[in-house]
Amino acid sequence: MKGIISTSEQELKDIDKIINDGMKAQDPVYNGTEWGKIIKHPIENKFILLFNEDSRNPRQFLTSNNKLKHIEINLNEWIPPYEND
Repeated sequence: MKGIISTSEQELKDIDKIINDGMKAQDPVYNGTEWGKIIKHPIENKFILLFNEDSRNPRQFLTSNNKLKHIEINLNEWIPPYEND
């Protein structure tokens, strides 16, 4: 899974909106309300916007800087451990 990490949830919401709006403009049958999924880290004060590569190329709507931040993520670091384990 790939994603963009930030300490600002709002920054990730803004990036997601840019991608989602771009996808709506590009694909007349696309009617999503969000493109990716934002998850808060269970311990650290950071968030991740998760989205993978797609044939519709959502990365085309990212700035060059945000393309560099779109990295492979270890989801095990973002999923809180179960209380009973």
